[in-house]
Amino acid sequence: MEPKHLRRLQKQLYVQVPLIGGWLRRRAMNALAEDGSPDAVRVLAEAVARTEDVDFAFDISTEVLWKLTDQPAIDAVCAAWTQTRHAGLGVLLQRRDWIASAPARVRVLSALWIGRLDEIGDGEAVASPLVEACEDVDSTIADRARPFVGSLTDQRSRKAVAALLCTRWADTRSPVLEGVMLAGNYVAEEPLKARILSALKTGQASLLQDLGVEVVEFLIEACDDSDEVIAGEAAQALGSLRSVGAREEVCRLVIEQGHPIAQNAAVAGGYLPRDSYSRALFLFVTEQWNRYEDVDFDGRLLVTIYASASADLRQRIITKLRAAGRTHYLRILAGGDYRSRVTVMTSSETEFLVQMLAEKEEWTKLWDLTFDVPLHWSLRILRILGGSGWQPQAGDDRVLYRELVPLAATDLKFSQKELSQQLPPAVRLARMRVAVGRINDVAFSPDGPVIGLGTSQRRVIAWHFARGEPEWVSSTLKHSIGRVAFTHTANLVCAERTSNTRTPCSVYGRRNAKMVKLRQHTGSVTSVKAIGGSRIMTTGRDQKVAILDQETARTLNERHFPFWAREACIAPNGELAALLHTGATLVSLPELEEIRSTSDWDWWSPFRHAAFSPDGQELIAGRYAREVLVVSKAGESLSVGPSFARRQVLVNHTGTIQAVVMLDRRSVLITAASEGDILFTAWDNRSVIGGVHTSGPRLTSLHTSPDESFMAVSDSDGFVSLWDLRTLDVPLLFTAPLAKTVPDHLAAVQAAKQIADLSDKLRRALELLERVMQYRFRYDIEIGEVPTIKVGEFDIEIG
Repeated sequence: MEPKHLRRLQKQLYVQVPLIGGWLRRRAMNALAEDGSPDAVRVLAEAVARTEDVDFAFDISTEVLWKLTDQPAIDAVCAAWTQTRHAGLGVLLQRRDWIASAPARVRVLSALWIGRLDEIGDGEAVASPLVEACEDVDSTIADRARPFVGSLTDQRSRKAVAALLCTRWADTRSPVLEGVMLAGNYVAEEPLKARILSALKTGQASLLQDLGVEVVEFLIEACDDSDEVIAGEAAQALGSLRSVGAREEVCRLVIEQGHPIAQNAAVAGGYLPRDSYSRALFLFVTEQWNRYEDVDFDGRLLVTIYASASADLRQRIITKLRAAGRTHYLRILAGGDYRSRVTVMTSSETEFLVQMLAEKEEWTKLWDLTFDVPLHWSLRILRILGGSGWQPQAGDDRVLYRELVPLAATDLKFSQKELSQQLPPAVRLARMRVAVGRINDVAFSPDGPVIGLGTSQRRVIAWHFARGEPEWVSSTLKHSIGRVAFTHTANLVCAERTSNTRTPCSVYGRRNAKMVKLRQHTGSVTSVKAIGGSRIMTTGRDQKVAILDQETARTLNERHFPFWAREACIAPNGELAALLHTGATLVSLPELEEIRSTSDWDWWSPFRHAAFSPDGQELIAGRYAREVLVVSKAGESLSVGPSFARRQVLVNHTGTIQAVVMLDRRSVLITAASEGDILFTAWDNRSVIGGVHTSGPRLTSLHTSPDESFMAVSDSDGFVSLWDLRTLDVPLLFTAPLAKTVPDHLAAVQAAKQIADLSDKLRRALELLERVMQYRFRYDIEIGEVPTIKVGEFDIEIG
């Protein structure tokens, strides 16, 4: 029958028009019955299920469907019943004993419905309808399906049923499906979750023993299952794995997560990681102390592990250290000597170490630790030792112990604000002047505690500031000495100055105890800068810049510029120089090629002093107008902030800027002005960290030593004051591990003690720090070589 005609007849089966409706329905039924095709029979069977005319539905069933003998037509009736579950069609199937030949789902349901289970068949096709039938809404079908599925013997059918049945049960935990699964002893081969759960529930956990790493996660999860049978079987299975990879995975969970279920299983199963480091750690965290000591008898393996462990793993190890209660295990935390890891230990680790040593009354180890931990822990240790009644055996240690315990008995805690208020960034220790004349310039030698002094009396003096006496004084030169510098090879160079711009002024270098002329500038030499080895760069009023070699007295390069440089500074990498004039110009070294220059010049407020940032990318320049600016590279020019009209000022002084110096290692900027104020600014965050004030009438220059330990400040009265900059490090000594201290820090503390208005509390803390560091460095042969400034006032006689 044509589909179009079939659809027209199907519609007529449901016509309810008065008078002719019944006639149309009857005619459509007869036409479909006469056709007899499966499609026509399907339409008639559906009409039985859908029509509201009971008599008409009965007529179809008895006059048309009852008489069917063709199997395809019977299949159509069975399919309509499967879809509708109409009682009339169901009765028809039972009375006619019909079973569909296809599809599989209709065949299975119809066979179950009429009770002909031997007609269901085998194979994968029947698996899905059989599993569904176990939970069918019709109790007759479900009651017949369950025992049938539970007793299947065909292996293909069982395999297919197991996959579907166990998966659906694992997802739903249906009691009905569970009963079928248990009755048939089904275990799915896949997916893995269904395989594991079905094996556990049916008591066949042995099927899981040879599975790999992938089984562990599901077994761990199953151990927490709400089903007690599954949970119990999972715990046993987890401890009975035979795969090396699976065992390693269980051990990993114990090590990394401290998983209690994994730990119980691993210990019960006798699991051990193959790697020696992991094995030692596993035995330690599972508290198998004797076995651990067999693997890592000297603790070396666990010391290495701890050094690179995460914060969580370290905390777990510390917990196990506490549980072990064995003092020698503390080497894991603090190193083989209980001290070598102090510099990298956290506060909580230090607290645990101190607490454990105190609980075990390891007083000698605590005493040794006093000189390595941060100061506040040293104080705590000293209080513990003081209350224990213990004293060191060695005589020197006993004397020191009796000094430190009383100092630690009082509160010596300080906030950073307190320290910054009481500890200036520099301490003045000495002051000197030339008896006749005045000091025009100062330079620090890179080799030892020596400064070079250029005087108005045409002399150069090498002053040993640790001994407080001159090393040598040069013979009289032609003009006043305006500039002095040391080469990187520690040879002194000086240059003359004069008020006459046409008078030649010479640059001299000291060689073989004599001052040797290196070259001349017309007019004063305005700067002398070391640029590497024995080379120097000079600038003069004659608008020339030259590169000289002090050892050979040769001019290596020279260039004339359209300005005269008032001052110059060298970049940290030695490859750039900044020439300061009414603006600023960057030149390459040693080529003296111009790279960039400020776009605007200010004749009224020229750049006077400058320094490069530690990375060499910015120039910090002080202007006559009492402000310090950051000059950044911008294309082919230099810019000050966004522009000169909207410049960004880094530091303001009330006087003329006389010095701009960068301490590269500390990343601290020092600026000084004529009124005597010296400010220290942290370059990283541009915040002022402190300041000092000179007592002279007018500050004229400021210089720092190459190692950033000392500072020399000159004034208009011809005095030069020497300052110790190492006090910048003192606040850090209150928080950093004392094991990180070096002899220079001892000198810094001793310098800080020279501050007159220290509080008694801070002075006690500095005394304690001093004594601790003296003890630390008592065998250090270099302690006597740490440069210091001889304290006092000195008049230098030059004859």
